[in-house]
Formats: sequence, C-alpha cells, structure tokens
Amino acid sequence: MAAAGYGVLLLVAVLAATLAVYPAMFSALVVEDEGYVLISLHENLSGGALYDDVYSQWGPAFYVLMGGVFALPGLDLDHDAGRLVTLALWTATSLLCGASLLRFSGSLAVALAGGVVAFYALTPMVFSPMHPGGLLAFLLASIVAVAVFLLRIRPSTAMFAIGGLAAAAALIKVNVGLLAIAAIAFACANTVTPLRRVGAIRIAVALLLALTPFVLMASNLSEGWVLSYALVVGLSAAAIAIAASPLPGGLELRPLYALAAGIGTVAAVVLAVVFVQGTTVSGLIDGVVSRPLRQPDLFLGEVDLPPLAPLWGLLALCAATVTVWRSRTGASIPGSIRRLIPVARIGVGLGIWVAVLRVGGADPLAIAYLHPWHADSIGLVAPLAWVAAVPPRRDELSPSESFLRALIPTLAVMQLLHPYPIPGTQIAWGLFLFAVVGGICVADGLGELIGAPVAFGLSERRLIGELVVIGFLVVVLAAPVRDWATRVNDEYDAGAPPGLRGAERLRLPPEHAADLRALSSAIPGSCSSFLTLPGVNSLYLFTGLDPPTGMNAGPWPMLFDRSDQRRIVEQVRGMDGLCAVRNRAFVEDAIGTPDLPRRPLVGYIQRRFAPTETVSEYDIMQRTGSRR
Repeated sequence: MAAAGYGVLLLVAVLAATLAVYPAMFSALVVEDEGYVLISLHENLSGGALYDDVYSQWGPAFYVLMGGVFALPGLDLDHDAGRLVTLALWTATSLLCGASLLRFSGSLAVALAGGVVAFYALTPMVFSPMHPGGLLAFLLASIVAVAVFLLRIRPSTAMFAIGGLAAAAALIKVNVGLLAIAAIAFACANTVTPLRRVGAIRIAVALLLALTPFVLMASNLSEGWVLSYALVVGLSAAAIAIAASPLPGGLELRPLYALAAGIGTVAAVVLAVVFVQGTTVSGLIDGVVSRPLRQPDLFLGEVDLPPLAPLWGLLALCAATVTVWRSRTGASIPGSIRRLIPVARIGVGLGIWVAVLRVGGADPLAIAYLHPWHADSIGLVAPLAWVAAVPPRRDELSPSESFLRALIPTLAVMQLLHPYPIPGTQIAWGLFLFAVVGGICVADGLGELIGAPVAFGLSERRLIGELVVIGFLVVVLAAPVRDWATRVNDEYDAGAPPGLRGAERLRLPPEHAADLRALSSAIPGSCSSFLTLPGVNSLYLFTGLDPPTGMNAGPWPMLFDRSDQRRIVEQVRGMDGLCAVRNRAFVEDAIGTPDLPRRPLVGYIQRRFAPTETVSEYDIMQRTGSRR
C-alpha cells in the first residue's frame, strides 16, 4: 500500500506538470531576471570567472549546480530549456512536500492536500523562470524529505545529506542557507543527547533563533513595518523553542559529525570548482558577502503584515508556554477542553493551508508587482507553527520524530525572512513549507480525534478522517486550482509563438511576441554587440550576439556603482560595431533620480549613442562621434 500511495502522488504531480505547469510556464511573459540569469550562466560556462568577470547577485553553488544541469545532458542555455528546468523544480518541490507528509502521517489524503497547497502556493514561479529561488525551494523541500525518509534508518547518511543541502543553499543565497542551518542547529540542540544535556547550548540556540530577525533587519528597524516583521518572526521562533523544549532526545553525536562533514564537503567542492574557473578570493567575497549586504540600501520592499500581527505572535508565545508548563507539571486539563484539542489542531492546520493558498493563483500574463501577494499571510501562519512541534503523545516519540518536530516548523518560520529586503516571488518561496507544517497539524488532530493513524489502514475511523481531508480538498482546493489551470491553458492556447531563437515553445500574447520579434530583428547586422539600458539580456539570446561584457543584470543602473560602470565603459570603449538598446520610459523616469544620470555607463550611453530606429518603447541606437 505504501508504494501505491507514492504512486498516486507521482501521478498527480505528472498530471499537474503536464496540464497546468507547462502551459503556465510557457505562456509567461519574458522578464529580465530570466535573461539575466541565463546570460550569466552562459558567460560562466563559456569560461568567464564568476564575480571577477561575470556579474551575479547569487552564490557560486547556483552556477555549479545549474551549470551541471545544462552542461551534462547538453541542454541549450535558452528560454525553452530554462523554463523546462523551472517546471521540473516546481513540480519536484511540490511532490517532495506531499511525499514527506505521506511518510510522516501515513495519510494519503493529508499528503495530497499538502502537496496541492505547496503546488498552488508556488504558482508565482511563473514570474521568475530560472530564478535561483526555485532551486532554493527544491533544496529546502529536500532537507525536509531527507529528514523524514532517512533519519530513522540511516541517521549519519541523512545528516550528511542535510548538511550538504543546507551548504548548497547558503552558497546560493547566504541568508536562506544560514537560516536553514540555524533551524538544523536548533533541532540538533534539542534532540542530540550530549547537546540536550547542556542547558546553556539549548538556550543559546533558542536565543539565536529569536534574535536573528532583529540582527538581519538591524539597519531598518526604525521602519514600523520592519520592526513588526521582526517581532512576528522572532516571537514565533521563541514559541517553537519553548514548545519543542520537552521533546525527548535520543540521537547520538555521530550524525552531528556527518552533518558537519556534509556542510564542509559541499562547500569545498563548490569553492574548488569556481576557483578552478578563475574566481579570486576577493571576487568571491565581494559577490557572496559584500554585495548582498548592500542590498537593503539599494532595494527595500515593504512586507505589509496585519497591524495586530505582533500581538498574535505574543499570544502564540504565551500559549506555547502554558502548554509546556502543563506538560511538565502534570496539571490536569478539564475533559471538555481536552476534547477540543484535536479539533483545534485540525483547525490550525486547515487555517495554515488556507492562508498559504492566498499567495497562489499567479497569472502568467500579469506583472509580478501587480500580483496580490497577500504578505499578511506571513503574520497569520508564523505564530501557529509551534503547534506542529507539540506531539499528541510525547512518550511514544522516536528520536527521529523528535528531530522532525523541532526541525520542520523552525525551518518554515525562519524561511519567512526570505522576502527581506526584496519581496515578490520570495513571499511564495518563504511560505510554501507551511504546507507541510499545516499537514502535520491536521494529521495530529485526526490521530487524536479518531485514533492513532495506522499507515495506509482502512479502518472505519481512519476512513472518516481521510474523508474529512478529502472534503477540504474538494471544497477549498479544487475550485481555485481548477480555475487557475483553466485560465493558464486558455492563455497558452491564445498565445502566439514569438519565432525567436531558443523560444520556440513559448506562446505569448500576440502583441508581446510581435514586439520581441521586431526588437530582436531591428538590431542592425553591423552591430557586433550592444549595451542595454536597463538590462534586456534576453535579447542576447534571441539575436545570438554575445554581450560586450560579463557585467550584465536587469536593473543595472541601480545595482552597479560608479566603479562598476566605469569599468564597463573602459571595456567597451574600443569595441568596433557597438550598439545600444534603450528603454525610453525607464530613462524618462530615471532621469528624475538625481544620482542616476551622473553614473558613468548611463552617461556614456546617453551621450555617445543616437537613436536610429524605434520599436515600441525601445530605441535602437548606434554610436556616433568619438568613442570617448
């Protein structure tokens, strides 16, 4: 029966990928992050040293892993292949969430519901094909899956893999990986027997979790919304720390060595690869540490939480404290209240699922910043995560389940910091793990209400529980998922192929396809390469022309400081046949920014290039006069 359950999950994932994800991914508008990531991968695989020669906001593990994904099977680095890779990551991440719930709870209905919630929450990935956030989501779901499937039977192997996955995440985006490592450290401190015996270690790790949001957001805590955000996540982390404190230990120290070995091995391999490719230590530090630390100064998007969200977090902390106090003192709970606890668990789980669902339903033809992100879901679900750390029967808990109870809700809460300082699709990537947290709460409640789950059993009480969750699937999940799938298929069917190199699978709105085709064909054959203002990096792939420099990004006028721009000007000044493509609307808006026109590359394009043709909102420009 176990194999049949996983088979059902796999079948649903394949159907979702074929009937919904494919048309969604291939009808999505061409966005600049997509071209930027693809062209930086192309430049790196062509021999450019990451950070020294090739600009990137992302860590080296992304380029090592994705470089392998494209290079080993011989995939072309283009929009078609990139979107297929994104489709695979989206589908696999959802499948891992569902499979983890099936293994943890033994309930196929809970697993299906949790997997569908994760799938729907990740629909904003249509806004960000090839964005490293998709790979990060897959790595985080893999951490959960490895812990669920392997920890009990192969603890050292599981810990080695968990460490390697966390290290890879840290070497893609430092904050995401370090937040994952902090969650893993907390789970170890509470369940590895030698560590658990040292109270100071457990207290120190708990304080680390609670204070992390304030340290991460320190430079902007004077902003009211930032302080509210930090309080919600900090209080929620503290609630989990308290709720998990009575969990029994039992794990040995040896798997901890394997965890460290996994972190060290992956870090060593990734760094060795990029150093062999020519990256210098100073370039690596600048790309992985220095530039990310400057991000909040360049971009800071508000995460709008409910006004009472900090109070909700404080109430969660109090509830967790009372729960643990009753557990430790043996204080009796009145029978009427005790009977409501399973119902409350189910209600918490279903409430988490509903809140997470609000983030989904992304329209591939919409502009990302116009999507209703419902960031307030962060403030709704974070304070509830501690419930998943409290098992219905603590005395029956195995060491591996104790670890999972400490790890999964903590990992989910800490990843809620992913949207800082730039929200958007990061909100979905920060929330999707709550599909698993909600599933744990529902499964616990059903287990208490109708008897302990018997994996894949068909007893009458168990069948009733399965029907409750199936009812949720039908009533709450079916309509939005069906409506979204219908919409993306209609948009795909109405789309037109752009007729561009490497984009044969795309079906875009006819006017968008025509604009891209006209813009690509308007670049004169006399151009050896071209600059774009701002970054329109997909054009390099569509035209087959290499960029004039490895310094390419979307909003580069803001990302590149004066020294970066001066360096690019020096690189391209003597290049024969250099042209430029300028977005007039961007320039008109940006000229009002006092500092922007004085930056060297912006000024160079504005002064030394003149329009020769206009396509939609873009000017095709050729260099005039002196190259100076």
